[in-house]
Amino acid sequence: MQLVPTCMFGGDFNAHNIKWGSHKTTTRGKHLKSFAEKAGLDIIAPPTLTRYGLYSASFIDLAITKNFLYPYDINSVPELSSDHNPVIINFYFNYHTPKPDKIIKTNWKKYAIELCNLSAHPFHTVNNTDDLDKSVDSLTEEILNAYKNNSKELDPKIAKTNSKLRKIHTLRNKPKRDWQTTRNRAFNKLYNYFNNQAKNLKKELYHSEW
Repeated sequence: MQLVPTCMFGGDFNAHNIKWGSHKTTTRGKHLKSFAEKAGLDIIAPPTLTRYGLYSASFIDLAITKNFLYPYDINSVPELSSDHNPVIINFYFNYHTPKPDKIIKTNWKKYAIELCNLSAHPFHTVNNTDDLDKSVDSLTEEILNAYKNNSKELDPKIAKTNSKLRKIHTLRNKPKRDWQTTRNRAFNKLYNYFNNQAKNLKKELYHSEW
């Protein structure tokens, strides 16, 4: 069976497996699960039964996707007189991934030195709770200022601009795809090797920013 890099299909597979909600696992269900794992497919089942019957109620109407990473919802809808419910799956194609969080790097040594200099912070005489609140607010502001003075925002994409890291990412991604398709452990081992190299280089780039 030939599959394109990105696909989605569905139907009555008549394959029972506890993985997608059936009360038992049949031979066909085992084969479908095994095939999906080897081919890097995702099996999507609704939260409620798709077929009803005294002895045959089960989840056999499924959707299967590959590299189809959109948010979705799937439901078995009791709208026909058939013993099979229609299954409706909605994909949200207008979904936008959130922007990456800001990356803040702090020089903790300089921060600690500045905090030590705060030991001369003038504490006012505390006669009541208002005086206490003012002193706490003042000290808190000094601590936050010390943090800001010794921190800076980094571009989340800065690591990706490094040519050496881009090369490692390219070398890493191929065995990752091969592993997802074949489940050959040799590809997984090679992926982990390059992934560790990428992590170590990212750390070096991160620390070299100061």
